[in-house]
Parts: sequence; structure tokens; C-alpha cells
Amino acid sequence: TDPSGNLVVAIIDVMGKGVSAALLASIFRTTFEMSLHIPTASAILETINRTLCRQLGDLTMFITCAVARVSSDGRMLSHSSAGHCPTLFYQNTGARHLLTPSGPPLGIMADTIYQEENHALHGGERLILTTDGCYEWDRQNNSSGWDNFVTRMDEERALPANLLWQGIRGRISAAGHADLEDDCTLITIDILP
Repeated sequence: TDPSGNLVVAIIDVMGKGVSAALLASIFRTTFEMSLHIPTASAILETINRTLCRQLGDLTMFITCAVARVSSDGRMLSHSSAGHCPTLFYQNTGARHLLTPSGPPLGIMADTIYQEENHALHGGERLILTTDGCYEWDRQNNSSGWDNFVTRMDEERALPANLLWQGIRGRISAAGHADLEDDCTLITIDILP
């Protein structure tokens, strides 16, 4: 939570693996925590982006990121994304909206301006933030891609988060991909009625 009691959640996917990726993630985490006082999701991304660009210089490394900010009263959502896969936003009516990136990944262009989407919340909404490892695990079979993932999330959106996760991991394991090549992360935010 930020100093005003708003919930601020970030999901990232760091380019590469090993020590360099871990260091980049560490820079992100520190900058994110130092940016929580900033009042909008898009401004948080812009601050982190400028910091990463200064730290990385000419290195070819980047982070995709989505930031969701829920007001302390639970009545307003702001969302901004830097090259990250879309966030699934389910309204309390069951309608789904894809909250898509408004700019490139972090660490590439220091002067990027990110846009923000704002949505009123009434209770009963759900956000699902994910990394591409949850739907790109079978690079030879297109049937396991984004469209299939979204269809499954649409069908299972009301399940508790742990059962959503178990379903994803179960489908991946059943297809013979117990050892993933990429990270697989799922975050849900449920707005209480």
C-alpha cells in the first residue's frame, strides 16, 4: 500500500535469465517501492522507466510491467502497462475488458509517456494479471496461446485464485511441459462488494 492506503500492484517480466536479470529485477523493486508516493500508475511507470534508462545506459535490457492501483476506498482502479501482456479486467456484470500496454517496455526510451486507464469500481470486479509464461509454454502448438488462455480465464474467472493457478499448471503439466522455459505468474485482485 502507498502512504494514502491505496493498493498498488506491479507484475513484471524481466528480459533474460540469471544474475543480470536478477539485478534488473532488484533495481525495479527498489525504484517501485520508492515511487509508491506518486499518485498515478502511469507516473509510477514513467519514474521507473527513467531510472532504469539511466542505470542501464546502452545495455540492451528491459522489463515489461503492468501497474494496477486501487483506491483506498476500493472505488477506483487505475492501470498502466509498459509492453506487458494485457490485464484481464472483469466487471461485476461478467463483461471482460483487456487493459493493454500504452508504451514500450521499461528501460528502452527514457522519455516515454505512458497512458492510464481509469475505471470506477462497484464491488465484485476481478483483475487477472499474468506473465506470458502462462500462455506461451508450448511454442510449437498455437492452440495453447493467448486466445486459449483468455477463453479459459473467461470460463473460470469466478474460481478462487488458487484453483485458477492449479488449472493453469495442470494444463501445462498434462501437455508434457512440467519444466517451463519461462516464468509463469498469475496475480488476481478481487474487489469486494
